[in-house]
Amino acid sequence: MAAPVLLVDDDLSLALAICSAIESAGLPVEHCSTGEMAIDLMKMNRYSVVVVDLMLSGGMSGIYVIDAVRNFPPAERPSVLMITGASVENLRGVDRQVVQAIVFKPLDLQLFAQMVLAVYRHVGARVVAP
Repeated sequence: MAAPVLLVDDDLSLALAICSAIESAGLPVEHCSTGEMAIDLMKMNRYSVVVVDLMLSGGMSGIYVIDAVRNFPPAERPSVLMITGASVENLRGVDRQVVQAIVFKPLDLQLFAQMVLAVYRHVGARVVAP
């Protein structure tokens, strides 16, 4: 079975729309709303692509999720796409060796889903370990 995409976004209505667009592109997707949940899920499951919002409510921003991805062995490291409504100044600390793309809101959902699909195909749609 192909590894799913993990979407980390605390805006439920936007997350549902993004999930729908990604699923319409033919990809499996899981959603969580906090950085803490994302890190727990990434410890239990393998993901090909992680889409993370930079600004998450609660105590953990998307940067913490990206930091967790950085600590994965290279063969198990998912590709990361960041979405944000923040200004460019807030992006100075983003590790571009981990984050493949930064996409600013508002999103064109169909175009974004195609971007996720392209990244997913590029990483070879890693297989979930049994």
